[in-house]
Amino acid sequence: MSSILLYSDFRPDVSKVVDDEMLRLLSGKACKIGYIPSDSDVKRRYFAKVLEHYSVLGISDVVYFDLGEEFDSANIPALLCSDLIHLSGGDPVRFMDLISRRNFGEHLRSFLKRGGVLLGVSAGAMILSRSLGLLAIDEPLKSGGKNKSSPKVQGGLRLLDFEFYPHFHGDESTAKKLAHYARTQKTTVYACDDSAGLLVENGIVLSLGAVTRFNP
Repeated sequence: MSSILLYSDFRPDVSKVVDDEMLRLLSGKACKIGYIPSDSDVKRRYFAKVLEHYSVLGISDVVYFDLGEEFDSANIPALLCSDLIHLSGGDPVRFMDLISRRNFGEHLRSFLKRGGVLLGVSAGAMILSRSLGLLAIDEPLKSGGKNKSSPKVQGGLRLLDFEFYPHFHGDESTAKKLAHYARTQKTTVYACDDSAGLLVENGIVLSLGAVTRFNP
């Protein structure tokens, strides 16, 4: 069984509904987590916050794996022995560039096929879909203003047959843009509040919390 968890945000208390689902999926397992940042976190500034969150959840075995400056292919086998691989938030375009550079997409597909749980947070969730076209809706918000390429031509990992929009607060203007995007691109879009997320098991999508679906 393949399981993918999509988080809009990953913070104690805020993402409790999705955290509870993650703990259910990991029940009975060793709870070894492999963490992949969207860009190098040499000082472990963001990783420290992730460790703190997992600690609150009772999980202490979390391994950092860098696709950027500290990349070491010798660490791949240990990463793939994890029960869950965590793809962090950040800049989705940069994340996809690193994954493509390291030819890492196939490792993630193999991990998923072997029954591992794949978890994506914000940018880490967006890259699992067919494209990063949703970045065109509000590029500065989703890419931190760093993305200089056209998001419309950026491809995703295609592990999902829909697109994911994080940090959706239900405002009418954004909702209209998402509805238009879903129609014109002929794709389903799931927009999630910061406290919400999705569970995808064998292609079946379950909404966790405040999720809005936009149909083609």
